Amino acid sequence: MNYLTERIPNNINMTANKNDRFKNTKTGNVYVVISTTKMKIGEWVPGVIYTREDVEYGELYTRELKDFQKKFDKIYDI
Repeated sequence: MNYLTERIPNNINMTANKNDRFKNTKTGNVYVVISTTKMKIGEWVPGVIYTREDVEYGELYTRELKDFQKKFDKIYDI
């Protein structure tokens, strides 16, 4: 499968919408966004719920959007 990844500079707000695909910059694994949410970490912050794309019924992960931006690149099909 051919795809293009986009590195989002840390000072730009990246959006993560349902069914968007992202590549982990460290492992290269591809993940799909299940939903966005708010997380309470002292204060309410935007969060992302996601899972591995290649694992059926895989674990769900939740991460603060700010941290998600640092560790994932958005994938675009070409």
